[in-house]
Amino acid sequence: MTRILRSRSQITVVIADQDPIFRRGLTQMLEAEADFAVLSSQPDAQRAVAAVTDLKPDILLIDLLLPKVSSVHIAVSYKSASTRSVLMCSSFRHREILESLYRGALGVWMKDRPDLLGECLRSVASGSCWHCTREVLSVGSMIREIEGEASHTAFRLTPREQEVVLLTSFGMTNRDIGERLHIKENTVKRHMTNLFEKLGMSNRFELTRFVLEKGLIAPPQSEKL
Repeated sequence: MTRILRSRSQITVVIADQDPIFRRGLTQMLEAEADFAVLSSQPDAQRAVAAVTDLKPDILLIDLLLPKVSSVHIAVSYKSASTRSVLMCSSFRHREILESLYRGALGVWMKDRPDLLGECLRSVASGSCWHCTREVLSVGSMIREIEGEASHTAFRLTPREQEVVLLTSFGMTNRDIGERLHIKENTVKRHMTNLFEKLGMSNRFELTRFVLEKGLIAPPQSEKL
């Protein structure tokens, strides 16, 4: 792996994202700034860790949806103690972000805010943390804020979504739920897809456990199921 000569004053970065066009654009955007040097651009988590081990960058900028991304932050802390991880996100997926923060990530940058990338990386490199659009003092405060959102407006379910989740928790199939609520099975499937996306869940068990733990649903008081 080739090392790139850079100034001592530059913030060095390793990028990890599956999309080669996005990686190239990101590299060009950062290198247009005098205080950034992109040392390596990798398509997966394993190669990103190898690059961090070899190059010891200031920042690992890694896509949230890369396979095994949450375990990368632990590996990075052992391989290069000075490297600080920043997550790149297309949408705010609370569960995955929290998991990565608990394992060592120190920033979250939204891909639709290229105007804030430089500020985000400078903030994290200087020892602070970054939450989407602003600097925060610590990971702990960011985690508390995100967990608070999970219990309130960010995860607020519609009455119909609450009914679907509640019936799912009883072990009912999409067809059963459709019959119970007098809606089409395909409509139930759309509700489930929306719920998975909204809450960042991947299966019915995770979905049910999460909403019950967070108190996001309550059985209807007007009728027995």
